Amino acid sequence: MKAWRCQRRTCPGYAETWAKDTRRRLLDNLDAYKGRAVMVTLTPPGTDRLPWDESVCRHLGPHKHDGRNGVCKIVAHVCDAWNETAPERATELNRVAKLRADRALARLGIGEKRGKLAHAWEHQGRGALHMHIIVPMGTEEQDAWGTNIDARWSRFYVGALDELALVYGFGFIDDHPINAGKPRPAREAAAYLSSYLISGKAEKATITETVRSRVVPSVVVYVSRKLTARTFCTMRNLRRARRVFMWNCGKVEEPTWPYLELLQVLVVLHRLPPALVTRAP
Repeated sequence: MKAWRCQRRTCPGYAETWAKDTRRRLLDNLDAYKGRAVMVTLTPPGTDRLPWDESVCRHLGPHKHDGRNGVCKIVAHVCDAWNETAPERATELNRVAKLRADRALARLGIGEKRGKLAHAWEHQGRGALHMHIIVPMGTEEQDAWGTNIDARWSRFYVGALDELALVYGFGFIDDHPINAGKPRPAREAAAYLSSYLISGKAEKATITETVRSRVVPSVVVYVSRKLTARTFCTMRNLRRARRVFMWNCGKVEEPTWPYLELLQVLVVLHRLPPALVTRAP
């Protein structure tokens, strides 16, 4: 008899596993970038579009609304309507901003195209969604030689996001990190991003409201396919790695996946160099 386990992020019995898998997916893949990165934030609009619900915090008396207090909330039906369309609008905004950045490089005689490394949605205390985006910034050596295409692309991309955010129903872009901040190794940016999903380590690790929230889009975290193609570290392979481990323990039947897929899972399970995966003889 085959057993089946719920794999929904919002399932109380699986949410922690999902969050830990997502943390590893972010860390392993952005570590493979071998460069620096920064994180910018696409915010929701202000109270002119998402007004406060005065009724839910009336008991606090006269006060300044602040979603961080856990009480003040946006008018429910307005917030729900905005959140429902946010992922689709963000996808289109990203497409247009990337196109502008690619074209800006082309005008400089650079035909190579780039893309963001990762993004993650977060559920704000006031009820609205916002998106954190990690963009590539290349290496210090590339800065020194004036060959840092990644950093040029990212500045064009973030500039386009900032220009177009209002058009697509968002607020402003928190672009301080790319304009004034110091880029950090991509793995550190990934660790910071994963803190919005799970905090603490080992036995003390706890998942955040974002993981449990049913408001957050189904694709909470995106990682560039160019990175996962290098590492094979995907949510699917992380789940399969647990299956292989249980098979080694004699708890489940032997997996019957194709040869290359099994090798990819073994790379993820044992943290082997991805270059070891070759085609079957």
